[in-house]
Amino acid sequence: LKPMIPSLGRSAGGQKLLKVIHEKATDKDVKGTTLYYIASGMLEEADYPRGGPPVPADKQAAAFKEAGEMLARVSKEYGDVEIGGRRGEKETLAKAVENQLFFLNNLTVGKVLPDSACEDLDGKKVKISDYRGKVVVLDIWATWCGPCRAMIPHERELVKNLKDKPFVFISLSADDEKDTLVKFIEKEPMPWVHWWNGGAKGGPVADYKVQFFPTVYVLDEKGVIRFKHVREKAMDEAIDVLLKEIKPKG
Repeated sequence: LKPMIPSLGRSAGGQKLLKVIHEKATDKDVKGTTLYYIASGMLEEADYPRGGPPVPADKQAAAFKEAGEMLARVSKEYGDVEIGGRRGEKETLAKAVENQLFFLNNLTVGKVLPDSACEDLDGKKVKISDYRGKVVVLDIWATWCGPCRAMIPHERELVKNLKDKPFVFISLSADDEKDTLVKFIEKEPMPWVHWWNGGAKGGPVADYKVQFFPTVYVLDEKGVIRFKHVREKAMDEAIDVLLKEIKPKG
């Protein structure tokens, strides 16, 4: 069963099986690995339940708390156990937990999205904290991503409707070449802020642990992640909530 353990954590049935295996196993490697993937699956499902509706805020917070406690236990009791990393290399559970806790403590709803420097289309260094005081949508995408391209007409209308509001829409491209992005937006009008990750690897794509495109963050005026993975009407509603929280100056 060992090779199957990582994939089992991605479904409700698999999670139940992992819990049974963890309880009955006597092998330290199996007990540690199953507990890690139970916690990781719980964290992923609370952050973005791909097969169902968003998790209510109170249940999401409870799931984050339980996953964090479980991950801390994995590091303490099974930290020296080795598992296969995403690129096939070996890493200890302690290191894997470190990465998951960074995600939990920095990239989930309620946390301030940390800066990760990249470039705009003019080659200028930019970062997310440059936009404090405004509601921010950070849309991490690529020109080759079909679902990303499908969002463009709605995004265009959204930006047009909010042109006089304290709001900014930022598209961060993971395209391999900047020129690919430049030529795309010359043909497909996208009149808002554009950043380039510097390629598909490294940069914010790596720092923000992006696993799929598009990945969408909606930040309040203080840079706090208030919504994630919202699109179209849900995105509009999220932005509206946050704009109403900004008090007029003067």
